[in-house]
Amino acid sequence: TVCSNSTGVGGVAHQSFGGDGGDGGGIYAAGGSLSLQRCSVLENSTGDGGSGDEDWGGNGGSGAGLYCASGCSPNISFCSFLTNTTGQGGDAYEGYIYYVRAGAGGDGGGVFCYGGTFSNCVVQGNATGNGGSADLAGSPVEGGPGGNGAGLYDVGGGVITSCLIVSNRTGQGGSGGAWYTLAANGGNGGSGSGCFVAGGTVANCTFYGNALGGGGLPANGGVPGSAGGGGGVLGSNLVINCILWNDDGNEIGGSGFQVSYSDVRAGTGQPWFDSATCIDANPQFVNASSGDYHLTGTSPCINAGTNQPWMLQATDLDGNPRIICGVVDMGAFDFTNSLPY
Repeated sequence: TVCSNSTGVGGVAHQSFGGDGGDGGGIYAAGGSLSLQRCSVLENSTGDGGSGDEDWGGNGGSGAGLYCASGCSPNISFCSFLTNTTGQGGDAYEGYIYYVRAGAGGDGGGVFCYGGTFSNCVVQGNATGNGGSADLAGSPVEGGPGGNGAGLYDVGGGVITSCLIVSNRTGQGGSGGAWYTLAANGGNGGSGSGCFVAGGTVANCTFYGNALGGGGLPANGGVPGSAGGGGGVLGSNLVINCILWNDDGNEIGGSGFQVSYSDVRAGTGQPWFDSATCIDANPQFVNASSGDYHLTGTSPCINAGTNQPWMLQATDLDGNPRIICGVVDMGAFDFTNSLPY
């Protein structure tokens, strides 16, 4: 168990950039091949960005639960990443000369990485930091963006299978405040509250109740920030055999990706929705409000997936065979007649 650790905050700067908060609140992996099995990583945090006086605010630290630097190849299985929180973006003050932006909230509340594999994990209740506020400025200013990827942030083509990713929250965009008469824009809210995945694959995962950060307020006629996009997933190359339900905004955001054999709330009519293989129907969890995301016997997700070679030796999140009745179910749990609770 890795619990209740934190990194340092960024330094305050005058006429220079504020310092960034430290990365890797629970675990920081600098390189090599990291292997974690049956670990609990919970209630860790990263430091806030420092404020910039007459310059940009620092960014909040990323990877509150786990931070894997570029060049590190993680292999994570049967682990839990719970209630980890990245740092807030630092404020920006008195930008008299040129464009100034407040710091961004840290990315990757549960995990920040550049690729790797994640299987049979629970990623729940993690959050990314809010963007900093920009204030007291005589030049164009903008609030900082909220952190992306509250559950998992992966920008290296990772593979995520048989995971439960629920109740994570991305950061709010920072507000833009201004003296004098120049416009100040609000920052954008964080995106990909379940997963922010660039070029990767998400298979047989269940997403539920992930929340997106709203846009920051403007000042003096500036532009308000936009709310984050992709309540379940943003930017994955392939989403397959997944359930995405009751997440904020569009369940899936981004472009250039493929979605197949998945149950996606309000997916019907979206350009990526394959009506031949995808469904848009209540998955009929046993009791989602109590945290039970197993399927009931009447769920339309039973035997509705497509079998893949990796499933032959794999298990679902309960440790049962990934294929029970000839065809894999959608989501992290395959239906059995005897549920574990």
